[in-house]
Amino acid sequence: MVTPARFAFAIWGIIYTWEIAAMLFLALTPRYHVWNTMLWVTANIFQGLWAVLFAKERLGFSAVALFGIAVSLILLGNSLRGATGLDWWMLAAPVWLHAGWTSAASIVNMNLVLAAHGTSAAAQLAAAFASGFAALTVGLLVVASVAAAPETAPWEALPYAAALCWALHAIRSELIRPDLIKESSAYAEVGETGRVALQVGIGGTTLALGLGSIAVALVGSFASRPGSVTLQ
Repeated sequence: MVTPARFAFAIWGIIYTWEIAAMLFLALTPRYHVWNTMLWVTANIFQGLWAVLFAKERLGFSAVALFGIAVSLILLGNSLRGATGLDWWMLAAPVWLHAGWTSAASIVNMNLVLAAHGTSAAAQLAAAFASGFAALTVGLLVVASVAAAPETAPWEALPYAAALCWALHAIRSELIRPDLIKESSAYAEVGETGRVALQVGIGGTTLALGLGSIAVALVGSFASRPGSVTLQ
């Protein structure tokens, strides 16, 4: 039941176009000292593993690979803390966006694993609610941890939260107008009440994550912290 609507995957076009621009930026400017090549390579190794595992429908292992991508990119984003101006736009921002989307994909993939193993509709519904709260918790923790770091702009990790919000919005859209999940037995078994409750729950977590992340950035911007970078 936790599947984004088809339109959500258009974000890959944004991510890869932005990251191609980032690679060109690295190639044309002396910025290698701020780029952790090992973490970038690790993320791409996990990406390759995920593609093979998912194609072979090894959903459990592909979920682990997705988690590896997300963790590698979060660490890479953290290594770019303090980036400002063009460095943030060309390097940190696309990494955070990619990290957010793969974090969401990891959560979705775990729900696919449950469905593939014939988990009951009630358990899948519970997992769907838990998935929304997991996205909310992880998103706020990442944004807050980056905002609280010294010499870091509070808004640096907002693309991470934006990608999670995009995924949650797409999941809610799929629940409202089912396409990819309309043949799911669990979708039918939970009934109208369960589906509406899940729509409201996912919608609420989306709103909470978006507003909460903005609030964290604003609070950090106006807080007087010696050595911090404030939002201009």
